[in-house]
Amino acid sequence: MGYTIAICDDDKVMADKLTASLKNEFVKAGRDDVIIDYYNNGTQLLEALKCKMYKAVLLDINMEPMDGFAVAENIGKSGYRTKIIFVTSHEDVVYDTFDYTPFYFIRKSRYETYVQRVVKKLIAIDGYEKSIVIDVKDRFIKVDSSNVTYVDSEDHYLTVHTADGNAYVVRKNMTEFEQDIAGTDIVRAHKKYMINYRYISRINQSTNEVVMRDGEILKLGRSYKDTFMKGYMQYRHNRQIYE
Repeated sequence: MGYTIAICDDDKVMADKLTASLKNEFVKAGRDDVIIDYYNNGTQLLEALKCKMYKAVLLDINMEPMDGFAVAENIGKSGYRTKIIFVTSHEDVVYDTFDYTPFYFIRKSRYETYVQRVVKKLIAIDGYEKSIVIDVKDRFIKVDSSNVTYVDSEDHYLTVHTADGNAYVVRKNMTEFEQDIAGTDIVRAHKKYMINYRYISRINQSTNEVVMRDGEILKLGRSYKDTFMKGYMQYRHNRQIYE
């Protein structure tokens, strides 16, 4: 599954420019799996949100008949979780967007500069996700890095644990797998473990134990502790800023 974004704007020319600019910035950041869907009015978008999940939604403020503020209000009331990014050519309404707790906003007059900032912030909070192809008993399985909770090593085999309860055993060493997931939130924590920051509940530094969301406890190796903790603090900092 790629990184999904929706653009809702009754100006198709502007929407196409935003689409091209977003894809270009994501590719420069190392992601070529971005999927961008276009909707030319708020009603279309709200209907689509009933069955589609988007990491971010770009809303033109000045649309007819339902403006971007009304669409954002409907999204908020529905409980749908996404990042709202307002798009406008009228800079005087920027402060009005704050009532809807937007993730960011884009000025159409300088959209390329603002898209660069948006993509940087999106990657900072969502991490660099990628699809991992795992060879399991002569068949290939694709797993999203965001779905991997942790990886453990035993002899010449790794077990890749996922949030949906699966555990895939593959013949590969830690160094090879680290190259596969480089840049994601899955980080080496021990000579026998790699842990995804997303699924950590808390870290007990006095006992060097990582408590996962499901209650499982994993050891934090002393030689990996400093680097792991610095990365985790940065991860937490990014989420507090941008969520």
